Amino acid sequence: MDTLGLAGCSVGDRGIWSVATNRGPKIERLSLNNCLNLSNASIPLILSLTPNLQVLELRGCVKITKVRPIVEFRRKWRVRGALIEGCEVFEGRMRRGEEELEREERGEPVERQVYIEEGTDPMELDEN
Repeated sequence: MDTLGLAGCSVGDRGIWSVATNRGPKIERLSLNNCLNLSNASIPLILSLTPNLQVLELRGCVKITKVRPIVEFRRKWRVRGALIEGCEVFEGRMRRGEEELEREERGEPVERQVYIEEGTDPMELDEN
């Protein structure tokens, strides 16, 4: 297993993109806890470039507010036991994301919610 622990460092969207581009297929466990510079832009990149990812830790990543790609990843890889770990706020977002996806699948109307922390612009790539 290739484990990459970046917890608490100042890596941002561009930095994690570079890591995922160069090491992505080898990464099975990725700890990004308290990486405060990561935003929503990071997640689809990470998930698309790490096909063997089994554990993703995202506790304290306050700029990651759009959880749809994470919910879809977890559902897709649930069979192989993919584990996504986050703080209480993040886990709440994940539960709401799961519920929205299930309602969509049943054809029920869904009112999507975006959870953006005050003072952040989560869709911009940072300079890190």
